[in-house]
Amino acid sequence: MINLKGELVVPYQYHFIGPFSEGLASARYARVVHNSTGDHELLGPWGFINKEERMVIKPQFNDTDVGSAAVPEFHHGLAWIKNDITKGPAIPDSEIAGDGSEVPGTVVGETAGYINEKGQWVWKHTTMYKPVVQQGGKTQ
Repeated sequence: MINLKGELVVPYQYHFIGPFSEGLASARYARVVHNSTGDHELLGPWGFINKEERMVIKPQFNDTDVGSAAVPEFHHGLAWIKNDITKGPAIPDSEIAGDGSEVPGTVVGETAGYINEKGQWVWKHTTMYKPVVQQGGKTQ
């Protein structure tokens, strides 16, 4: 990350850093996996860093579908977070769609709500999805 003067502020160690809001910015790590089909970038969960580049809320949030915002941000001490609840092993998405991300098993529900600046849930709601029956009677 660079500042307005073009100076390096945060060395490249995160795949993405959102804008700072109330002293924190959402950030996520990425790692490159080398396999027979080439190099694939696997994205990790979201966490939050402070202006001293320290991860102060450990990466633990896996879904960035936060309404109109592309990444989670703090406003009045709270950030809206949505987490997928998954079942089953993680499958490299390169085997499915070829874009190198990781599909964390089957999504069976979600938890959405607000966290505070310590990463603690202040309010949350969990929704479990009904199983999907595919052709042949197989349930996911």
